[in-house]
Amino acid sequence: MSLIAAVLSLALQAAPERETQVPVAALLGQSPAQVAASLGAATGPTTADALRIVEAGRTVDVYPAMRFWRVAPAGDTCVTGFPELADPDNTQGSPRARLARRQSGYLVFENDRLVAVHPRALLPGGNSVASRAGVEAFGRARSLQSPWPAVPGRLPLHDGLAVLDRLPPAPAGLSVASICGPKPNHPPIRSGDIGTDIIWAMIGLPFLVTVPFTRSEEARADR
Repeated sequence: MSLIAAVLSLALQAAPERETQVPVAALLGQSPAQVAASLGAATGPTTADALRIVEAGRTVDVYPAMRFWRVAPAGDTCVTGFPELADPDNTQGSPRARLARRQSGYLVFENDRLVAVHPRALLPGGNSVASRAGVEAFGRARSLQSPWPAVPGRLPLHDGLAVLDRLPPAPAGLSVASICGPKPNHPPIRSGDIGTDIIWAMIGLPFLVTVPFTRSEEARADR
């Protein structure tokens, strides 16, 4: 490795991550384009990105929060979320990892102005040891948490604007934070032995064939 390449590599490793934080209170009243600019998101949000509800003379657009997350500069990665969200599991980790668990939510605009931000609450058990039963139970819990149907089994949005009352509440002092930094330079993860990789692939292949059929049976049982 040349001296210049070594210096650049060390500089990237030492480069600190950059954090920005914008209070939601400072975003209220802005248009979708203004919110995108304030948060460093991709420009040009349109109603095609949102769920529009027109009822009783009101026009409400509900955007997924991730539509307004910061776009990473070239050579960087960014994670954006709601840092004030409580974690029922009290999961430890880097600031970037903790923020990555708090990315989901909704931005509500009425007459093209932001009126509310609703972060999606964290569910307990989302950071436990992975198992098939645990993953399926966690997925069902997230489905039941959905605000779109009034009760499980009903059609989404059958009661129109009443869905706004079911959106998750926002904690006091809510903000939108982003952490950006250089892309990690990790080597690809392999065993180092192509023969071993092939053997493991052959062992797993017979089981993979049955997975779609098993899942379809379980989906039928769930319905």
